Amino acid sequence: DWRIPYCTASPILYNLLQIPHLHDHQDGQWEHAYQIHKPESWVEIKRRFFNDFSTMVNDVDLVLCGHPLYWCSLFETFVSPLMHKAMIAVYDQPPFFLVPSEAEESFAETLRSWALPDIGNVVIVGFAPFFARQFEWLLGSRIPHSRPIALIVKDAWQPLISDSVLLATSIDHIAIGLILRFAELNAHMLFAPEG
Repeated sequence: DWRIPYCTASPILYNLLQIPHLHDHQDGQWEHAYQIHKPESWVEIKRRFFNDFSTMVNDVDLVLCGHPLYWCSLFETFVSPLMHKAMIAVYDQPPFFLVPSEAEESFAETLRSWALPDIGNVVIVGFAPFFARQFEWLLGSRIPHSRPIALIVKDAWQPLISDSVLLATSIDHIAIGLILRFAELNAHMLFAPEG
């Protein structure tokens, strides 16, 4: 299947998210995605995701998710205070992309809660200035934006200096402050690669 290298290398996740059905547009573009994401189905998918991936996520300090942003909700249980995980949600599509209309208000509340300054272990980052401004206009909260650079990476990030994070200084001081606050608030859960 041509979608496997682009969607996930995990056959469990591939089947859980029903990728072939999701990409079937014969009934209308993304129509099947909206069916899969209906609240009654999504609750079960999130439960199964937690059960299937909790062992793997136990070894992770920080989750990077997005595209669609709705899929970040798969990690909600992992970023609860009891789990001690952090998440950066990349906002690169309109916030309700692939969110069924009956789930939009609930997901909007989730996004607003993730954007609160006192939520230290979750940050939403706009993929570009447009998305940061769109988020502010639609949801009433400011979020930082990034200037992405894409590389094909086939290994885990292993910094030369274990207690450092690479930041782009071209983003504004508010965004840098948010990222530094995120690191400070999560220092107790972020560990050096060597353990």
